[in-house]
Amino acid sequence: RDQPRSRGLGDVYKRQDSGPMHLAAGITDRVLSVHTWSDPKTVGPRPENAWIWRAGEIMQRGRVADEQFPEQRELRDSFASADRLLPAEELKKIAEFVKERIQVSR
Repeated sequence: RDQPRSRGLGDVYKRQDSGPMHLAAGITDRVLSVHTWSDPKTVGPRPENAWIWRAGEIMQRGRVADEQFPEQRELRDSFASADRLLPAEELKKIAEFVKERIQVSR
């Protein structure tokens, strides 16, 4: 069972399940979808204004070129570890991106 980890911006769940992202993208384009090995152009999110992270880059889905981030299924198992989903510097980059776009109440 996945356990939330407090990151100061809410609870973050480390999962390989994209279901919550697809539900969110169904009601808003204010989504940041983290892709470690999957092709965001293929699996979504679908709204062109939704944000994606892949290979150290954060951009809107509509700006992702076809085949820019091909699926790398052979990497899938390396991201299944409970130790670390992404390197710390990438987590910081994602957190800063999110903090710039939401108002954090104290």
